[in-house]
Amino acid sequence: MINDVGVDIDDEPYTAPPGEEGFDISHEGGEYEAFEGLSEQVASLLHIRYVDSRTRHDHIELQTEQWHSQIDRLVDAYLDYCVHDHGDGMPCIANTAPAIAGSDCPLLTGINLIDLFGCERMSLQPQPLHRYPNETLIHHGYMGCAPLFLMVAISICTLANYCQCH
Repeated sequence: MINDVGVDIDDEPYTAPPGEEGFDISHEGGEYEAFEGLSEQVASLLHIRYVDSRTRHDHIELQTEQWHSQIDRLVDAYLDYCVHDHGDGMPCIANTAPAIAGSDCPLLTGINLIDLFGCERMSLQPQPLHRYPNETLIHHGYMGCAPLFLMVAISICTLANYCQCH
């Protein structure tokens, strides 16, 4: 079957036949050790230079650390948002002062802002004291779906309605 698609068997790494690879894997873990060199072998066969060595555990742990590093600033931004809320609970994207040169927080460009009534792609400028993208989003009434590298944000009003319904 492999020869039918033009794959040379001599160049293939020694692997279990299709359908039998699951016999050696248990629910106790150890899959990472079993397939440790597989990504490098595939990358070398396909001439790919970049191999992501992170595991899912590493990725989740990194995001958790990123959330913890900014949680105090996010709480302050949320409390500031609540003080300036107009009472209708809907996020208000007002024209704010332009970003100051040398600000630590990057400009949020092309982020998808989702609320109860739809989705809109916008760019937001941080306030002078903001260090994290989520601070800027909370200032405008949104919460990002990732700690640092954001593509989507959901309105605080939508999150509050979701909590009430569920």
